[in-house]
Amino acid sequence: MAVPLNGAWTPLPAHAYAIPGDPITWVIVLVLLLAVLAVSWVRVVPAGERLAVFRLGRFAGIKGPGVVVVPTGVARAVPIPMRPMHVDLLWVEATTRDQVRVTVNGVAVASVSDPVAYAVADDTSAAATSAAAETEIRRYVAERDLAELSIPDDGDARDLAARISRRTADWGIEVSLVELSRVEIPVRADLIRWAENYPCGTCRPAGGRNDHA
Repeated sequence: MAVPLNGAWTPLPAHAYAIPGDPITWVIVLVLLLAVLAVSWVRVVPAGERLAVFRLGRFAGIKGPGVVVVPTGVARAVPIPMRPMHVDLLWVEATTRDQVRVTVNGVAVASVSDPVAYAVADDTSAAATSAAAETEIRRYVAERDLAELSIPDDGDARDLAARISRRTADWGIEVSLVELSRVEIPVRADLIRWAENYPCGTCRPAGGRNDHA
């Protein structure tokens, strides 16, 4: 670089181009910056989790468990739980086939069956799985009379889990078990009507015994 002096361009001395400060200091600063950058890139993935890595917006693979390098600013990682998840189903209101309104409580056991679909999907939260389960439970109750709900069947439970899984398959989630732990019947007029119309072959007259002629 040169500057005009008395109408002529005169080059600057060599020390004018030097970076101010001790070179060793700059080396230390550079090493520290690289160390901080390297630490921010390193992720430790536990045994019950995986990372779906997207590089520049494109899926790059599933990483883990163990030490994984994810370059900040170039790639992003989506954590994927690999252990079963328990989804509480609380106070699900439904109506039976014989028009009795009930409240159902239970639990669903779900797990990630497709990590890629889970990472790509926009809605993979427990709330979404719970909503899908509640919808299928209402259908399950609507297809049965009140008396049938008191006698749970293993085949019906497996069918209910499969129906929920078909709804959550696009999110990479599979429901392996649904347990309806409690079915409550609020005392309403429809319950009274159901009790009046329910056939009871073992009912006895008010006297507590049957009189035979």
